[in-house]
Amino acid sequence: MFKDFRKTFTVVFLCISVSLFAGITSELEFSTNEGKTWSKDFPVLKVSNPKCRIRVNWIVEDTETKGNVWTRLYSTDEDFASANEGYQEILGLKNKGWIFEPRPSYADPRSGFPFLYDLHLGERKEGTYGQQWDPKLKQVVKFPLPACPALKPGSHRFCIMTVYWSNTEKKNLVSREYFTILIEE
Repeated sequence: MFKDFRKTFTVVFLCISVSLFAGITSELEFSTNEGKTWSKDFPVLKVSNPKCRIRVNWIVEDTETKGNVWTRLYSTDEDFASANEGYQEILGLKNKGWIFEPRPSYADPRSGFPFLYDLHLGERKEGTYGQQWDPKLKQVVKFPLPACPALKPGSHRFCIMTVYWSNTEKKNLVSREYFTILIEE
């Protein structure tokens, strides 16, 4: 019964997950075995191993692009171990969230290079450092992240945004893919 619910839930969310503007599309795939196999179904993780990989396949249809395509994963609900940019404003939203920037986080718009996230939802220990842009210094700075407990069993909502500057539209175009991860005992 739960598998049927998960498949229906996945289809509904994939249908809701659309580009906010024409010109960029993205699609998520998940792996719970370190990238050996991939699925479009949202993952179910165990408390004992709250990790998964996420692959973001994207296409920029606009040929008049400037700069790179870049990506971020975020949660507006709760901090999580992989959130290496801390709590800050999210592009195009009026609220803030905890942000995870993968490495690499950008690509040439013509490459179609998929972005990979190694998402860890366990504990983040004291002494872990993150980084973010400092507008006053005009550079990326490192800063200590607070300790963070492992996410508890239950549903956890996230979003991955893929962004690029369109010369045609004269603004950033954003594709947001919302997904839910279930953690079980």
